[in-house]
Amino acid sequence: MLGRVRGVGRVDVVVAAVFVSAAVAEAVVVHPSPPGLLAVNASGALWLAVLAVRRSRPLLSLAVVCGAAVLGTVLTQRWWPDAPDGGGVWLFAIVLASYSLGSHARGRALALG
Repeated sequence: MLGRVRGVGRVDVVVAAVFVSAAVAEAVVVHPSPPGLLAVNASGALWLAVLAVRRSRPLLSLAVVCGAAVLGTVLTQRWWPDAPDGGGVWLFAIVLASYSLGSHARGRALALG
């Protein structure tokens, strides 16, 4: 379905799917218990699907990825303060979204980013 959205190619959908899958796998490996922490991290991985529009809407993708990362960090630290940090995939997603902003944004969107 996303392959038919204007400005979203199959490669973009594959990249987003790889990031979502990697984040879910990371959540399962790093946070197998308690179940609530696993659920929060695995469901939070779905936010990375926004990387599918990273070339057509780079500011949106960077804002969503950064916002979701901050929200997930705050929730995790509030409810499970002793949980280990497992944000490796998220850091790569932020790097990719930042690169996409610099590479594909123009004008005000680039300045705002």
